[in-house]
Amino acid sequence: AVVSTQSTGVQVVDYRSKIAEFVRKSKAACATLLLNTSNIKFAGHGCKLHPSARLDQPQARCGMMREYSERFEVLFHAGKEAQPDPVDKKSIVFLYNNVVSKCFPPYLYDNLRKRTYFLCLLDENVFLSLTYYSERAERTTEICRFLEDFRTNLNFSKL
Repeated sequence: AVVSTQSTGVQVVDYRSKIAEFVRKSKAACATLLLNTSNIKFAGHGCKLHPSARLDQPQARCGMMREYSERFEVLFHAGKEAQPDPVDKKSIVFLYNNVVSKCFPPYLYDNLRKRTYFLCLLDENVFLSLTYYSERAERTTEICRFLEDFRTNLNFSKL
């Protein structure tokens, strides 16, 4: 991870670079950091992905009649496309709902689209998803280790 020191002497981890580097190394199609805005009142993001990043209030809060998956705001996306594929986003939201309700493990393989999704809950409303355009084992060591390390590092940086 890229670490920079601000004028206060506090070290700040550049999580964007860390995610993008892992996407490149592991040949993931994309990594998406999502915020579930459907059940929270926006009061500002709890963490910054990059020291210079400025994030505004999520637009998904406007209009409660929108499709459920549109209530999930993309905070960060690293991959070949500029934005996550809408069908992938629906699959990720489906997986999120099942993981939160403890119905499924944080892994999903879509037989029709031949894609694998991994999910890491960072908070009850914030999660990171990794998408692969191939079948990957549920317990792929490299991926599981990255997700666990990422969550641990992010939790320690909140202290």
